[in-house]
Amino acid sequence: MRRWSALLVVFAALLLPATPARAAHDEHRVVWDGAGHHGIVLRSALADGSGEVLLHRQPRGFSMGVALDAGGRRVALATAEPRRRPPRVLVLATTGTGRAHDVLAGDDPFYAVGAVGWSPNGERLVLEAFRTHGGRNDRELWTVGRDGTGLRRLRTVGEVTDDGFLPVGSGVPWTRRGVFYAAADGLHRFARGRDHAVLRGVRSVVSSGDGRWLFVERYGPGPRALWRLHPDGTGLEELFTLDQPDGSYLGSSRPSRDGTELLTQVLTEGQVRVVRHPVERAPLPSDPSLGFLDEALELEWR
Repeated sequence: MRRWSALLVVFAALLLPATPARAAHDEHRVVWDGAGHHGIVLRSALADGSGEVLLHRQPRGFSMGVALDAGGRRVALATAEPRRRPPRVLVLATTGTGRAHDVLAGDDPFYAVGAVGWSPNGERLVLEAFRTHGGRNDRELWTVGRDGTGLRRLRTVGEVTDDGFLPVGSGVPWTRRGVFYAAADGLHRFARGRDHAVLRGVRSVVSSGDGRWLFVERYGPGPRALWRLHPDGTGLEELFTLDQPDGSYLGSSRPSRDGTELLTQVLTEGQVRVVRHPVERAPLPSDPSLGFLDEALELEWR
C-alpha cells in the first residue's frame, strides 16, 4: 500500500475533478490515499468500489495519517511536504463537497504530525505531533478543534531518538475512556490530565468507528498477533497470529464501524492484497479482495 509497513522508512527519514457523489453513510465507506509515489490522491468509495469520490489531490508530499470521524462524514488528513513547513492537518467532507480546511493554519509548533484521531462527538482532533523543544525532539499529544481553534498540548510521550520506539500503522483513537496510544512499554490511555499504562507488548492500536473496540498488535513472548479489548480494559482476547502458516504476512488491519469486520493487508510472495474478513479469524483465500485498495498508502473505513 505504498505499503503501510513502508511508512517506517519515510517516517523515520522525516523525523531525523471528479463529480461529487452523495456519500451513503449507512453503508461501509472507505477513504484511502492511492497516489503511490506521486503526491497525495485521497479518495472515498463504498467498500465494493462503487460511488468513488475524489476528496483531495496534491502533486507533492505524502500522507502521514488519515482518520474518519465516527459517522464517516468527515476525514482528517495529516500531510508531510518536504519543502514546506509546518505540516498540515486537513479536514474534508467525505462527499467531496466543500473545501479542505487546515486546522493548523497560522500555527507553527511542529515539524511533523503523524497519526490523527477524532473526539467521540466529532468536535475536536487529537494529533500525534513532533516538536523540537528545549534542544530535543519530542513526540507529543496535542488537541485542536475541527475549526482550528483551541490548539493545546496534552502530554509529552517521549524523546525521539535514532534507536527509539516509533509506532508504524498505529492510530491515536479517542474514545469516551480517553485517548489511547502505543509507546515503548505498551498501550497507554490519557484521560482527565492523567496517563495510565493499559497493556504491555503493544506496538500499534486502532479502534472501531463506534469506539467500542480497540485492536492492538502485540509482540512477544509469543508470536506477533492481533488482539482486541474494550476501552475499559475488559474483553481482552487474541484474534489471530500475523505470521501465517502458508508463509503469508499480515500487515495492518482496519476495523469496520462496529468492529465485526476487518480490512487486512495480506502480503504473499511479493504480492499485496487488501482482504475483507470477520474479526474472529485470519483472512482466507476465499475472502473478498478489494483490488482498488491494493496500492493504498493510508486507509480507513466506517
